[in-house]
Amino acid sequence: AEEACEALTCEALAALGLPRGSALSSCVAAGEAVLPRLVKLSSLLGPKFVDVWRSGGELPVELELPPTHRMHHSIFACPVSKEPTTPGNPPMLLPCGHVLALGSLTKLARGSRTVRFKCPYCPAEATTAMAKVLHL
Repeated sequence: AEEACEALTCEALAALGLPRGSALSSCVAAGEAVLPRLVKLSSLLGPKFVDVWRSGGELPVELELPPTHRMHHSIFACPVSKEPTTPGNPPMLLPCGHVLALGSLTKLARGSRTVRFKCPYCPAEATTAMAKVLHL
């Protein structure tokens, strides 16, 4: 009975796209996955690394998580405006698959929901009306 309960729990979590472990264990595992790159970066940059880390700025490299941990990201920064999204300026998914903040889309479309604009990252065209809100 306990095995059946465990199997059912795993299937339900997988169907919902949720991790099998707790949120804390997921965070620890993700940190463990990038720790070797952080240590290497620290040894290469020396005191600059500590300054960047303490100031809350961005690291000079992207730290890729393994595929098992890519489902979690608490903050999305728009690649156009470089600002974090908010409930009033949510991330928007374009038909081509790229994601921008609503404010950036509005500027590209000159305030119109029907004016076509080119995606800043590929040749695809879209309108603000074609974009979908992403709930993070």
